[in-house]
Amino acid sequence: LPILDTGVPSNANFDEAERVLNIWLSDPKHSVFVHCRAGQERSAVIVVAYFAKRNGLTYDQALKQLKSKRPKINPLPWQKEAAMDWLENCKP
Repeated sequence: LPILDTGVPSNANFDEAERVLNIWLSDPKHSVFVHCRAGQERSAVIVVAYFAKRNGLTYDQALKQLKSKRPKINPLPWQKEAAMDWLENCKP
């Protein structure tokens, strides 16, 4: 997904990432790599938001779990805000 370095993913970016990840992760034989230039901000915020939604977690709970596996992830504050807004809008 085209998201500029230090940029903010749009709701459409989160929606598309969720759609694609759901397709690929529906087959246990698939491995999925989500990466940006450094793997710390843009890709991290997409994965944190997806993981939170898929597992019924808050953004901060998801971030904590994922940081235990990859400590260097560190979405920027405005990226976190975008993810939290997307998660809020996803609620039924």
